[in-house]
This record gives sequence, C-alpha cells and structure tokens, in this order.
Amino acid sequence: MKVFSRSNLMVYILLIGFSAFLISQALQQYAKVEKAAESYFAMPPTDEDMASAPIRLRNGNLSILVQKGDTVYSIAKRFDTNLWEIVFINNLPDDGKKIKVGQRLEIPTKTK
Repeated sequence: MKVFSRSNLMVYILLIGFSAFLISQALQQYAKVEKAAESYFAMPPTDEDMASAPIRLRNGNLSILVQKGDTVYSIAKRFDTNLWEIVFINNLPDDGKKIKVGQRLEIPTKTK
C-alpha cells in the first residue's frame, strides 16, 4: 500500500481543482455557443406572424390585427391604453363589443 505524502496530496488537490475550473470554463463556453446557434438557426417569422405584428403609423399610433379571443378591453390592457380611446379612434359601433378576427384597429399611444 502506497502512502501519499503531504506534498503529493496537495498536487493532486490542485490538479483536481484546476480540472474542475477547466470543465466549468468549457461549460460556460458551450452555453454561449449554444445560445448563439439557437438565435442563428431560429425559424424566420411566418407570414401569419408578420401580419399580426403591430405596425407603427405615421401619426405615432399602432395598427394591429385582431386575433382570435381579442376584445377591445384585452387589447387596451395589452397596449396600456384606454378602452374608450380605441373605440373612439376606430369609430367602433356598440361600444366596441363587436370586433372581428382579422380586423385592423388603430391603437393610440401615449405621447409625452
């Protein structure tokens, strides 16, 4: 049976620590590469995604496409604006209760 000397034991501990350090560095580098590859190989937006994206109008307001399940209230909440401003600016009848999927709405934005 071989007995380790104190100096040999310290060398082994240092080697183990250095190996752990190298492994952690390699894992961090792998995470960076994986994140870069994820964004590089991401699927491009579909036509449907592009159609539903808000569009900035010349007057500073947004134009959005009404999606399934949207209400004037949910849209107002999502864009942090007033429900009645959306109803007024879009001339919506019946207090905006009847909006249709695919309908374009102008969303007023707050100006400072």
